[in-house]
Amino acid sequence: MSETSSYRRLHCAATGAGVRLELKIRKDAEALGIAFTQTPAVLLDGQVVLHGLPRTEAIETWLRQTFHIEKQNDEPRS
Repeated sequence: MSETSSYRRLHCAATGAGVRLELKIRKDAEALGIAFTQTPAVLLDGQVVLHGLPRTEAIETWLRQTFHIEKQNDEPRS
């Protein structure tokens, strides 16, 4: 997954979860202690929390669980 598609997936997932992300893209994975096989990776507080090619839905689920966000009901109320 390229940097651009990773960025796009993360933002799509954040939008779906109703959160705003601040992303900092780093290309020095080795300096961060991340194995090449784990890239691309998402770190939170210095820990790898997502790596590889997660689907947008999986990222959204992770965001909801990590930040305790309830899924909004998309159906109109009567």
